[in-house]
Amino acid sequence: MKKNPNSTLALAGALVRHGRGARARQLLLSLWRRTKVSSLPTPPRLLALAAPRVSLRSRRKAGITYRVPYVLGSTSHFSYALRWFRAAVRERTERLLDQRLGAELFELSQRKGGTWRRRDALHQTALLNRGFIRLLRR
Repeated sequence: MKKNPNSTLALAGALVRHGRGARARQLLLSLWRRTKVSSLPTPPRLLALAAPRVSLRSRRKAGITYRVPYVLGSTSHFSYALRWFRAAVRERTERLLDQRLGAELFELSQRKGGTWRRRDALHQTALLNRGFIRLLRR
């Protein structure tokens, strides 16, 4: 049976460190309750917004390395978003983890924050390098 990557367990598993899965689930459930009150979208929906649609692959031709954009699949683009979200939360300066999670989700809803910046940078680079698509191997 294939796991749904957009589920709470996938989010909790992405945030967990050193076997603290129960604590991560508690944090996510408290965030879920707060988003219902504040009319923000749920965390999986926000992460789906931040998920990139393309990625870059390095191709070497005639001694030059090109970064070639390609379309991502449904589960891999969500895993990119999870990875970027986890890194952005860990880089934040708030003291408590639930404050960092909440602040990053709030900024993500406003199309700001570390996760959104990473997505935007990737899409801009892919847009600039779209002329190299012909270098992809079929």
